[in-house]
Amino acid sequence: MMPINQANLTSRRKYVLAFPLLNLVRLIGLGKQPLPWLEICLVSAIFVLYLVTEFVLMPRMSLPPSRWCSRCDARSPEKSPTCVGCGREFAIDKLALYPIDTNLLLATKKAGRFAIAIVVVLTLPAFTAWLFFQRFGGPAVGASLFLFMITYGFELAKWMFLRRIVRQVCQHSGSVCTRCVYPIDESMTICPECGARETAAHARHDWLTTGLWLPGERITPALVATSSSPTP
Repeated sequence: MMPINQANLTSRRKYVLAFPLLNLVRLIGLGKQPLPWLEICLVSAIFVLYLVTEFVLMPRMSLPPSRWCSRCDARSPEKSPTCVGCGREFAIDKLALYPIDTNLLLATKKAGRFAIAIVVVLTLPAFTAWLFFQRFGGPAVGASLFLFMITYGFELAKWMFLRRIVRQVCQHSGSVCTRCVYPIDESMTICPECGARETAAHARHDWLTTGLWLPGERITPALVATSSSPTP
């Protein structure tokens, strides 16, 4: 299935950096004497956290986009001249890159669900401080933290789960269960960890379609199934 959206290589979040900065201006410009230094320091620290996350962490934590093959649905590295799944040559004058698709396999879907749960748990205290905790700059600090969590928190949490999946898939050359990421070999038809019907060849094919696994060379055709993984 053809990916819907092409990769967006530019940041979409830089505008949120203005929010903690506006909170700082508001705290300093309130005219209170003495100045609320505790609140100013806390919001300043959060602003630095925004900057570090946007310009240092996010570029390093983004998974690379990949090329998509319309013949076998596999993903290949950006600089690969041919598909790693079927060997088809890509058009030289048309370079279309697509982000990873975490909605194809149960293992990657779980990563998103776990990330949402973590963000909800961490966001509630910030939201509470924003609305109900008036002392020590609760509204300014809480609002800045709340926006940080809903803007960056999900992506950071999801990355932590996806990084483990990518490491496991690459370490075993795609021969891992698409539901629980447990290593499987050529003799297996059922995952010994979760009990799902799975073969190594089908698993390799499915991981190739996600963009999470981008081998540097073509996978032997005999080792890649041509259909999706069997369902239990």
